[in-house]
Amino acid sequence: MNKIMLIASREYWVRVKKKQFLIMTMVGPLLFSALMVIPMLLVLYGSDSHTVLVADQSGQFNDAFKDSKKLNFEVKKEAPEALKAGLDSLEDTGVLVIPADFSPQNPSGIQYFGKNPLSADQEMRISDAISEKIDSERLALKGLDKSFIDSLHTEVNIQTFKMGEKGFEDSSSGASNAVAFGSSILMYMFILLYGMQVLKGVVEEKTNRIVEVIVSSVKPFQLMMGKILGIGAVSLTQFLLWIVLSMGIFTAVSSLVKVPETTKEELSMVQSMTPETQKAVEAQMVDQTKPAMMKAIETLDLGKNVVVFLIYFILAYLFYASIFAAIGSAVDNETDSQQLLFPVTVPLLIGYLLGIMVSSDPGNQVGFWASMIPLTSPIVMMARMPYGVPTWELLLSISLLIGAFFGMTWIAARIYRVGILMYGKKATFKEIFKWITYQG
Repeated sequence: MNKIMLIASREYWVRVKKKQFLIMTMVGPLLFSALMVIPMLLVLYGSDSHTVLVADQSGQFNDAFKDSKKLNFEVKKEAPEALKAGLDSLEDTGVLVIPADFSPQNPSGIQYFGKNPLSADQEMRISDAISEKIDSERLALKGLDKSFIDSLHTEVNIQTFKMGEKGFEDSSSGASNAVAFGSSILMYMFILLYGMQVLKGVVEEKTNRIVEVIVSSVKPFQLMMGKILGIGAVSLTQFLLWIVLSMGIFTAVSSLVKVPETTKEELSMVQSMTPETQKAVEAQMVDQTKPAMMKAIETLDLGKNVVVFLIYFILAYLFYASIFAAIGSAVDNETDSQQLLFPVTVPLLIGYLLGIMVSSDPGNQVGFWASMIPLTSPIVMMARMPYGVPTWELLLSISLLIGAFFGMTWIAARIYRVGILMYGKKATFKEIFKWITYQG
């Protein structure tokens, strides 16, 4: 055991002191934050204002189009050909042509001409404006007022609850979906990332013939376990640091959210109330100022999700790292490992795809069975966790993963003890099977 810990300690400190580890530890949370923030910024500020020149030859759409932040409409009386001819000198401008024979009963023939194509959002806004005008005309022909019809429409917000061990609990499908998708993809990335580090470490020592010196002092199994535990400790350290730094970034961003002035005025109005009433009203009003995403996240048991993630990450890493170590011992270079890696990466990819499916349909029975099979359970269970998983299912899944880890470690050790000292020959699946069954 002392030799295993000595090897693990050496693997840990060699990697932790590298600049690559320090850089990725600091940059990682920023990259993950950028993955969430940049798409929103692109939606809000990614495109410039676009002008649409409307050549309405039918005379029905003079007041149908309303300007928005990124889409401006100008109804023109010039002929469409004249407007199209002037597009060469105009940027972010297009011409919308509505034919003279256009009718609500036969809404066809509308064309758009532009120097640059419309975005999907811009095209949808133009289409919606035309559709709304057509609906109004059709309702008018039936003697109905569209404004009256619109007044009958009511928006309904549904507050959702999920059944937990303590009864029904408040939940948010949007936040659950985001956490499910994020945690499953992180599990997939971490297993591959740190599993490949184990494989590269084994291949490097084997290529440099360092292993021949090492195995003269320690047993092959001790070397394999030391390497797996050392790199595993590195991955766990980096992951915990990412959590701390990410929470710091989240706290900093949250502190920038300002309470609106109206809320401050309303809070000042309740100063004359009784202390109990004032406290209740203030809590309710402050809660209303929180961003929707923050409210949604608060409905999740993030502490439990993080703990379960760590448990599955450690077990999944140990399970897959033993496989990667066995593959590394059976090849002479990383190029030769691709053939043997395929059967290992396919279950991970299947687990990732099933995780996406579970995120959109948490009650699917396929998700339950996939969260029990050790090859896919770490990823799929992370996709199920935000929606609530019974304790017995968690315990059963973890027990099966622990059993699979011990079984795979035994198999990997038998491959490792033979393959680590073999050179100059590509190992086939048939030969690897012989190594497993070899007695001695």
